[in-house]
Amino acid sequence: MEQGFNDKYRDRTKRLAVGVIKLLRKENKSDEYRILHKQLVRSITSVGANFRASCRSRSEKDYLNKLAITIEELDESQYWIELLIELGELTLSDVKEMMDEISSVLAVLTKLHYNKKGGL
Repeated sequence: MEQGFNDKYRDRTKRLAVGVIKLLRKENKSDEYRILHKQLVRSITSVGANFRASCRSRSEKDYLNKLAITIEELDESQYWIELLIELGELTLSDVKEMMDEISSVLAVLTKLHYNKKGGL
């Protein structure tokens, strides 16, 4: 994979994590929301960490495994955000741009994983 792609997606995944952390800093501080916030922060920061790890993988199999984890963590992040919206903690307008970015990154990485795996 060309270095430009990796750099671009390292940056995009890191910006997602920073955006989520900044958004949650100003939200509800009750115990249940702190737990949900922690889950969201763990999953969104794992996205960038696992994508970076995939860029340094030692084999194609290792690359595909780390990319699959990245995809799972993106999907999990969407889940936590959707849950916080449904609970009234966040509004769709608060996170629309972020959700669009997550969906965009998820679509690209899912397609990449599918193509690299041979369309299985």
